[in-house]
Amino acid sequence: MSSIKRSSEWFSSLIQELLIEGYTIPELAEQWELDSIYLCQLYKPVPVKPIPNYKREAYYNNEWDYGSTPVYKWEDISKEEKDFYVNNLKKNN
Repeated sequence: MSSIKRSSEWFSSLIQELLIEGYTIPELAEQWELDSIYLCQLYKPVPVKPIPNYKREAYYNNEWDYGSTPVYKWEDISKEEKDFYVNNLKKNN
């Protein structure tokens, strides 16, 4: 891989990170004293690597559940959560 290709990939990833942070192409071009059209031509989006073991299924099966408060059953709560809950009840009552 040539150094020109490596540097263009590095430059594209830098631009991509700055765009994600909220900068715009015209802002970056002005800051770097480049023409914004030229900067657009230099920028080639870098594919993002997927996160391994990432939860891909929906959190809610029913779309109406998004706005509702979750309901938990005592059996579903871990031992640590139960201990925390009981200790807070003792402290506050």
